Amino acid sequence: MKKRVVITGLGVVAPNGIGVTKFTDALKNGISGITFHQELKDLNFSCQIGGIPNISDELKSKYFTDLQLRGFNSSGILYGCIAGIDAWKDAGFDVNQDSKLDYDSGLVLALELQELRNFVRQSTSWTRVMLDAWVAQ
Repeated sequence: MKKRVVITGLGVVAPNGIGVTKFTDALKNGISGITFHQELKDLNFSCQIGGIPNISDELKSKYFTDLQLRGFNSSGILYGCIAGIDAWKDAGFDVNQDSKLDYDSGLVLALELQELRNFVRQSTSWTRVMLDAWVAQ
């Protein structure tokens, strides 16, 4: 029997929408999320536009404890954790401390190259942070 991959849950953190519904609505209404960034102009970059998801402190607190956020300075990993937790929930999986560890399920994250390097460099500590965040939900 061939092994198959089945996508059962989605999570999105994008400049034009956080969550599948807001992201889908933005796409349907032609909202790109790309904006001008003064800090890029101040650094004399030739390209001064980009897309940065708007993650408030209130939203962060729904996914992480204050302790988990202390020293957390990798935005791409933050986006990935939020999208991953949403996808996990969307798939109907348990996200509580009493859940049995599920070795048969996985999660695919898309990160930019620099964030991937940060993730690899700090994989042990970030893996614990991500696992703790999933368990805390």
